[in-house]
Amino acid sequence: METNRQCSFAMFVEFIGCSGAGKTTLAKNTLVRLADCGVRAADSQDLVAQSTRTAWVKNDSMRNLLQSIVLAPSPVELGVNHRRLLSFAVRIITRDAESPLDWCSRTRSTLRLIASHRMLLTRRTSELVVLVDEGLLNAAHNLFVYASRGPRLREVRSFASMVSVPDMIVHVRVPLDVALVRTMRRPDPPIRTRSPRHLEAFLRHGQQVFEMLAQTDPWRDRVLSVSSVADAPADTAAVVRQIVELIRDRLSMR
Repeated sequence: METNRQCSFAMFVEFIGCSGAGKTTLAKNTLVRLADCGVRAADSQDLVAQSTRTAWVKNDSMRNLLQSIVLAPSPVELGVNHRRLLSFAVRIITRDAESPLDWCSRTRSTLRLIASHRMLLTRRTSELVVLVDEGLLNAAHNLFVYASRGPRLREVRSFASMVSVPDMIVHVRVPLDVALVRTMRRPDPPIRTRSPRHLEAFLRHGQQVFEMLAQTDPWRDRVLSVSSVADAPADTAAVVRQIVELIRDRLSMR
């Protein structure tokens, strides 16, 4: 991440992937496994909720809305890099948003992710590792994932050049049919869709965005790609062990 951060984090680990990839499940299990190994770790969403005093709100959408209000920074507070990113994001979303409501949702979510990222960089904590399930890299989903059009590689690369790269990125891959089933089961689907075909196109474009990002310099050397195909505990545990081993290896090199 940014070299001038005023915090005691040893490592940021961000999970990326399309909806239904299993990022949240892997992040939660990785947190437990790290604790079992004696590694102090925290979930970024818990840290943001503590800082904004919104942990008591159980509904995810309402909590995100409250955090957007609490964290909303002025343009000056954002800093030059984040102002550039926000300007770029608004331009892309304004061009491609499918409705005024879609524009508001994507723009608000992007600003919240930027503000949360800024807060995490300045928060002091005793944890060695911070696991980021919905972080700044996930803003790519707001900018580039639409059912009606595929992502543009040039713009994805421009986005990658504007964001600070985490110490480690876990790219969670999943077959499209598995992502579709998991997303249909969610109580809060990422889009309200009229047909499975529409949702399938949305998920396919999400997969394409994160494949592009995972292959973009200078990200490539920090990416661990894992597969999240089965929901069986044994399969999840095997992937988590792989993630934890790499985290511990990188911590030992510091």
